[in-house]
Amino acid sequence: MGIPGPLELLVVAAIFLVTVLVPIVIIFGLFFTLKIGPFRKSNPNLRPCPDCGTYVSRRAVSCPHCGCPLEPVQ
Repeated sequence: MGIPGPLELLVVAAIFLVTVLVPIVIIFGLFFTLKIGPFRKSNPNLRPCPDCGTYVSRRAVSCPHCGCPLEPVQ
């Protein structure tokens, strides 16, 4: 049970990256890419797309993210 060598440290670092950091990066990426953050809900000029959930303009005729047709809301 001696001091871990560079190979063991590399394996532990890779396991840490895959199990901890990658899911965190994916969650934050989805949070901001899909615009589902709390800052979007407070804007009265935006509404969620019924298909993908991305916040789009109330005047949009289609979602710029998924292309879902939308009815403009006044």
